[in-house]
Amino acid sequence: MLQGALRDEDGAWMARDISLAGRIAKKYRAVYTEAVRRLDASEGDGGVRKVMERIYRMRLVVDYIASMTDEFALQSFQLISGVHVDPYRS
Repeated sequence: MLQGALRDEDGAWMARDISLAGRIAKKYRAVYTEAVRRLDASEGDGGVRKVMERIYRMRLVVDYIASMTDEFALQSFQLISGVHVDPYRS
């Protein structure tokens, strides 16, 4: 799912920009990739697989955001939104 696709199997947008996926640390991407690989290897309902893949994708994003320092979060926000925020100005 992170190999450059901008949309999932249903055509829904996965990311605003593909470069966002590249900002996620390799260790988090590796956990996600392994979880999805296990889903693909298991016999089961395709609907359950879709739901679980989306849960794993959301967890990937949550883990990424939770690991951010305040400064890195601010830099990421500014990069994504194009808005400059001065944290020292009241």
